[in-house]
Amino acid sequence: MPQWNRATVASVVLAALALAGGITLIAVAAARDGSATGAAGRVDPSGPVWGFVRSDVTAPAGVLEVPASAAGGSWQVIDALASARATISRQDVGRYRVTFPGIGVAGGRGAALSTAVGAPAPPVVVEAPGAESPEAAGGAPGASDRAGDASGGRERRAAHCQVSTWDAVPPDATGGGRVARVASADDRDDSDDPDDSDDPDDSDDPDSADDPDSADDLDEEDGADGAASTGRRDEQVDLVCRDPSGAYADSRFTLLFTYVPDGRAAAGGAPYAYVRHDGKAEPAPRPPDGHSVAGPGTIEVRRVATGRYTVDLIGSDFIRTGNNLQLNATGGGAAGCNALDREVLADRQSILVGCTDGGAWADTPFVLLYTDHGALVPTGARGFAHVFTGVAVDGGPVEPAPLGDAVGAWARYSANSAGAANTVRRVEVGVYEVVFPKVGRGPGLLSVSAYGDATSRCTAAGWPEVTGDAGAGDLTVTVRCVDAAGRAVDSHASVAYTSAGFET
Repeated sequence: MPQWNRATVASVVLAALALAGGITLIAVAAARDGSATGAAGRVDPSGPVWGFVRSDVTAPAGVLEVPASAAGGSWQVIDALASARATISRQDVGRYRVTFPGIGVAGGRGAALSTAVGAPAPPVVVEAPGAESPEAAGGAPGASDRAGDASGGRERRAAHCQVSTWDAVPPDATGGGRVARVASADDRDDSDDPDDSDDPDDSDDPDSADDPDSADDLDEEDGADGAASTGRRDEQVDLVCRDPSGAYADSRFTLLFTYVPDGRAAAGGAPYAYVRHDGKAEPAPRPPDGHSVAGPGTIEVRRVATGRYTVDLIGSDFIRTGNNLQLNATGGGAAGCNALDREVLADRQSILVGCTDGGAWADTPFVLLYTDHGALVPTGARGFAHVFTGVAVDGGPVEPAPLGDAVGAWARYSANSAGAANTVRRVEVGVYEVVFPKVGRGPGLLSVSAYGDATSRCTAAGWPEVTGDAGAGDLTVTVRCVDAAGRAVDSHASVAYTSAGFET
């Protein structure tokens, strides 16, 4: 199993300083006024845009629109798109496509990340209106219920999901990504959903949806003919889910897409940075705002050994406490990537990333999102919280949370928009219970990334549970971590939750 101790880190980083092939991504430029128009009249957003979904089914038989209780996005402040829905389609076993309406950004810019969510067995199959069932198409009776389930009735192994690729696509008039709102039981009465409370007043939330940047920048050019007439496009994200053996496996999941143009900042001025790296050693030209944004600052990425990279977030904004890291391998392969360590220096935070395929180091493209005392989305959040599951006692080494009673999360890497104290409890080997007090309001996004060992994979065991005040209750998350063989392991994890501020 690959190991990354501090001695190894030191030697590798020193070697990296001698490399001439470092990749520097500058994340600062003058802000643009209005929307940016590119080739063929396309319009890229001039302000921050984002969208997220959670999938409640593992094997949809067609293109499904995501209910309001399970999605949020900046398109919801655009008059022409206020009733549009994100969609999910299953391309094959363990392969999915999510389309966000009207927020497309050309060239694969921005960042997209996915987290697997434990699913009950057998997998649930929901057919889109008008979709032909496998039986009607000549398949065996019950084939749809078995779609993607290679377990033969045995307990399904935990899956791990990560993004493959993302890019802007033309609006699909047939409903591939711009689906008119359809009333459903979920919409008419979601009072039983603890993660979808209707709060009539967000006015006391400093990071709420009344941020003028998000509404003005997105809505400025949309007329009665809708987003298509302005050249706006949808954002299409593909993701894959695999079991520990590397085989494709159907799974529930969460997915986030986020983009902030150069010269713009996240709500409240909190540091917000992301980088999409191709995993190679050779330098590659990048547009200034193409794959990273950090407000005033610079991001440097270096490959220091096979499957190992340093990501330096340079600038005074990156040396304070409270930050959270979310990471995905990209490209659709079987390899995965984790943050292995990080070090705060006088002028930067240096993050060490390791990627493995099974138990072997492997050069792998990846995407990393860094937030600090802020939400996973750059604008429009109603509430947020994040923790690191490891704890350090009296300046000692970082260890897994103790078994038994909950303990306060390590303050250095913990934040809560309600000002409450997050807690962590280790339930058993590889299983952690995280409580985010007073932020449980929906719809919400949960993201989990393993930390510390390159071969570990951590996921959400299920959807968060909310107790107490329905408007802002205590949210409980269960996290499960496994090693390369799928066995429970006491890995550290970065866990983050954000609720959306837009309601339709």
